[in-house]
Amino acid sequence: SRAADAGVQGEGAEALSGMTQHKALHGRIIQQGGLAALLALVHGSGERARVAAAKGLSHLATSDEARRVILQDRGVARLVASLRGTQPSDSFSVYLKLIARE
Repeated sequence: SRAADAGVQGEGAEALSGMTQHKALHGRIIQQGGLAALLALVHGSGERARVAAAKGLSHLATSDEARRVILQDRGVARLVASLRGTQPSDSFSVYLKLIARE
């Protein structure tokens, strides 16, 4: 069911996001496809997964190379652009602002 899928995606995104808090793991996370997974999840329909993915991306974006890759994603670029000049009103927006370093 969609609800079960959203739950599993949320749990997976939260687990991956938790690992991104450790800068020493960033290279391995990126090499093993974690960046690509987070980019896919940030565009998902489940709020829990989207917020966790945005949080993980904000952690990975502390690396200039990863930040460049993240901001090259058209969907992320559009989301970030839509927030320019605004005050974030939710955690998803806060994480996107952190990626953009605004």
